[in-house]
Amino acid sequence: MNTTIDFSSPVFSLLAHPRKSLFLTATLTGHVSLSQPSLQEPLWTTKRHRRPCRGLALDPEAASFASIGADKVVKIAELETGQVIWKDEKTTLHVRCGIVADRGRSELNAVCWLNQNIILTGDDAGVLQVWDTRTQKEARQCRIHDDYISSITPISAGHFICTSGDATLSHNSILTTFTRSEDQESQLLSSVFLNSRLYCGTDDGLLLVFHQDQFADQKDRIPVTLGEDIDCLALLDSDRIVLGKSDGGIEIFQGQNNVGHIGQCEESISCVSVLQDGRVITGAGSQVQIWNIDEDLGNPPRRKNKRQSKNDETHQRINNDQFFADMD
Repeated sequence: MNTTIDFSSPVFSLLAHPRKSLFLTATLTGHVSLSQPSLQEPLWTTKRHRRPCRGLALDPEAASFASIGADKVVKIAELETGQVIWKDEKTTLHVRCGIVADRGRSELNAVCWLNQNIILTGDDAGVLQVWDTRTQKEARQCRIHDDYISSITPISAGHFICTSGDATLSHNSILTTFTRSEDQESQLLSSVFLNSRLYCGTDDGLLLVFHQDQFADQKDRIPVTLGEDIDCLALLDSDRIVLGKSDGGIEIFQGQNNVGHIGQCEESISCVSVLQDGRVITGAGSQVQIWNIDEDLGNPPRRKNKRQSKNDETHQRINNDQFFADMD
């Protein structure tokens, strides 16, 4: 039997602690919360960003976390308290003829804590930023894609993959880009690395498989649910991955095989993670649901639902007072 926890606004990102029964959530209104699966109310909640919070990443010790927002801000905070340790708000405003134009970076869309000293972020213009936690400053930035960076996934020491809405991925280190793939003819929305294979979710319901050190082109194209977005992927265990789709379905794959349907949400799955006890946790609309794999694995009927994306926020109406209230 699954557990449902209600939030006051759509959940855009969530992240489970690797060793404790805790998880972080980030919402459309810019709030970040720390919760326990057994409790309906969070341990703490804070207004972390002026605009939607689009991503979360834990440090290697899982003691601190990074959050990014559509407000172009990166913030680092303590996990236990939520207190901000440092933040960067590097935006340059140019005033001419009474018009304020933002000449800083684009809205941030992806984040990865690569190692103890390096945080990576990717923005809507395809720019990768490298942040040094020792100096608390941006160490490097480079435009590596022609459209938004949708995910950043470590694959080995110092190496990582960026996926993009420009239908390509890139194999990078913090100093250079080694490979940029051929056009995959689909937007690449999500990625996860398992057993020397990179799995990428697309906007047309395909799961693409790339072999390690052969990132120029995919080796397999697995139809999951054609026409549906595969917005999120996560490692379930040492052999399986879990994915969330825009029709609300949650699937498990082992290698190239769909080995089970965990469940169905009323709205599209925006984010997925796995708790330390092996339960799957998903965000769909304003609800977080926790799924027991043994009990929930099955094949119920699919349902088509309206998609809610972190890159499509304009249809949400937010009270301006609430939007800017209680900021850190």
